[in-house]
Amino acid sequence: MRARSVVALFALLSVLLLACGPNLGPAATATPLPPPPTNTPSAEKVTEAAATNTPKPIEKPAATNTPKPIEKPAPTDTPQAVDEEPTATRAAQQQGGIVKKPTPGEQAQGSQGSSVFEFKSHTAWADDAGNLSIVGEVVNISDQTVDTLVSIECVLKDENGQVVQGDFGAYLDRPAIPPGEKSSFWVLITSDQLGGVDANSITDYELTLYISEDPSPDVELTVLSAETSQDSDGFYIKGTVENQTDQTFASLSVYSTIYDADGNVMNVTLDIIDLSPSNLGPGEQADFTGWFVDHFDGEESFTVVVTGWAESPGGDSQGPSTDSGMRSGAGILEVQSHTSWANDDGSVSIVGEAYNVSDQTLDTVIMVEALLTDSGGNKVEGEFTAYVDRPVIPPGEKSSFWIYISPDQLGGVAADSVSDYELLFWISGDPSPDVELKVTDASGGEESDGYYINGTVENQTDLEYTVLTVYSTLYDADGNVINATLDMINLDVPLAPGAQADFTGYFPDHYQGADSWYVFVTGYTADAAGQ
Repeated sequence: MRARSVVALFALLSVLLLACGPNLGPAATATPLPPPPTNTPSAEKVTEAAATNTPKPIEKPAATNTPKPIEKPAPTDTPQAVDEEPTATRAAQQQGGIVKKPTPGEQAQGSQGSSVFEFKSHTAWADDAGNLSIVGEVVNISDQTVDTLVSIECVLKDENGQVVQGDFGAYLDRPAIPPGEKSSFWVLITSDQLGGVDANSITDYELTLYISEDPSPDVELTVLSAETSQDSDGFYIKGTVENQTDQTFASLSVYSTIYDADGNVMNVTLDIIDLSPSNLGPGEQADFTGWFVDHFDGEESFTVVVTGWAESPGGDSQGPSTDSGMRSGAGILEVQSHTSWANDDGSVSIVGEAYNVSDQTLDTVIMVEALLTDSGGNKVEGEFTAYVDRPVIPPGEKSSFWIYISPDQLGGVAADSVSDYELLFWISGDPSPDVELKVTDASGGEESDGYYINGTVENQTDLEYTVLTVYSTLYDADGNVINATLDMINLDVPLAPGAQADFTGYFPDHYQGADSWYVFVTGYTADAAGQ
């Protein structure tokens, strides 16, 4: 894809889905899904929808099995050279848990001579975008269960033996690690974090573990079944998990690890599935999917760990939760135009625009929910949601939206049997995390491989942005929406106040008959993007 850079979504606990309230809200006129048209999006479009056209960087797709909140970039097939084994040490008791990592080089206090963890297997690689991934496993060799947050610190060295400056780390995946058991980890270090150092020049790294006093915020659940499959867009681990606890969970985190024939870790990934508002109660079961976009050739075995979160990871500090003041959008937002189609892979896309009919500016995160009905008039079970695109919608202005519903979400219901839907809006009390920037120039048109909207955006604010999100909408001759998409761009150089950057919105299909278009661009600071 030209002129596009898919943003990596970085912080493990940084992605949230809005919690729904009761089913009250404005309903769009229920419109039957048309038969699959000749310009129905191709498999390429569907793959792109699932992998790149996701909600905002700090938000979570609605119960889709798309890549993790810190979305993993497609790695290369060749691991980076490692000159020596990392060592594991027990650190001083640290404060801050999720927020604060131990200070590099800080000496362990208490039990300095007792090793708690050993590194079982690990590997690393540089990807085409200049990011570095380090994945592996540790085993608890102590006689105590570790049930607090454990951070992993990485010290990188280049080919000259020089230490790369930066704070590089992550957390072990499992919330509780009994004696003799193991946990995976994945440290993603972006090109921005490397500060101009070429990822391919890094030939050595050292890993150190730090054990905090902060209790793990999630709970490991019971995996009842899991099996693997591979197709044109990646390697999948799909299964069923059961809530064996007396708690209710609003989201799941799926940690997947694959191994080569010698049992060495090849890759680790994470997928987050939002379950709200139905949630996963005691004794209930839910399906899950782990997805590897690349770096899975030669896989011989796998493990998968699923954890449950009482609220979306990160709580109110990162986004709306069940008590964040969600209210109906009835009388505030109305659907101005919308359409839908069934994709060749069995998924459904619903696109449209919401119009602010109130006299107040809306500047909080807004969710759009679709209620589906099949050709027999039966409700299709599931939570099908997305976010309205614009961060601020003044009175009389509009915002695009796009709900992508995967085959897994449909739960066996054929996409072309979905014949009707209603749209509801939910308004949270959480401020929008991004800022709309000034589009100074833009032009759009059809080319041989799709429809492009190219332009320039200017940062008219006093903040600096590291991520741009490009929201593009196409209309027919009557002004009706025929498609909406978004493209995320991770900027190599932050966009400073007064500076400009180029952008591209791209439609690989479902653009035939486009007569006009609209585009707006938002910016995320490094903090808002979780970088």
